[in-house]
Amino acid sequence: YQHGPLPDEIKNDLYRILATENQRSIWEIQKTNTLGTMDIVSGNVLGMSLFALGFCLATIREEKYVVAAVLVLERLHALLLTKQPDSNFPNLLSVRSRVAENLRINYRSLRAYYYNDQFKLDEAWDYTQRSLRLTPNDFASNQDASVFAWLRGDSVAARKYTREASRINPSNPLPRISMAFFDLIDGNYKGALVKYKNIKRKEVTGRTNMVRTIDVVLAEFDKTSKPALLFGAGWLNYHFGDEDLGRTQLAGFSQMIDGDSSYTVLVEEVNNLLKNR
Repeated sequence: YQHGPLPDEIKNDLYRILATENQRSIWEIQKTNTLGTMDIVSGNVLGMSLFALGFCLATIREEKYVVAAVLVLERLHALLLTKQPDSNFPNLLSVRSRVAENLRINYRSLRAYYYNDQFKLDEAWDYTQRSLRLTPNDFASNQDASVFAWLRGDSVAARKYTREASRINPSNPLPRISMAFFDLIDGNYKGALVKYKNIKRKEVTGRTNMVRTIDVVLAEFDKTSKPALLFGAGWLNYHFGDEDLGRTQLAGFSQMIDGDSSYTVLVEEVNNLLKNR
């Protein structure tokens, strides 16, 4: 392996699988020209090769290697789905589970890389969809899909993925933040405020990228000039981000609506927050 020593976790996996395989009689073709035996041998050799190659590539945390690892491991996972546990492959289910978990990890890292570092939304969306095809009930994939769908202009899909994320993990604050965002868009200001107030700081700490979350709200405000979105960004900053910036944004919201009574519930909240220093 040319890129340096393997991590112990990968090395131990390979040693264990190789040791198990070498104990099996299938590696000694006892009857020449036996198609069934050859098929078993060739299938296992292909699987082992894909496993070794995919897991090794995944240890090099550079884009091209992780992308290549995903392609290899997707091929391996598809191959393993065609097989059933038997005497030739008794640990099939554990190997398949390990491959799927490695794919999930790499899907997650690639979509984060493309969205956060490269700002390549199409690539981030692609790896989110791959993850959802592998594990439809994955919370992070559904939550990311809701954000990416919104940024791609598909509000219906964004709301669908948010509902699914909330169903999977109702204790996570991110779907509630997303639902409050949709309420602000729809003019349901009371509903948005209720959802915001149900978010506790301990829920947010270490579980959300609040800066990125607020950026999405501000990007929509810049695009639509909806005052409620400036309120949303200000409220989130005040409680979970930059409090001084939040105060400035909330004050800007108050000036922007110029006494519009449709925002009364939000104005009352702003007044309560800004009088406390």
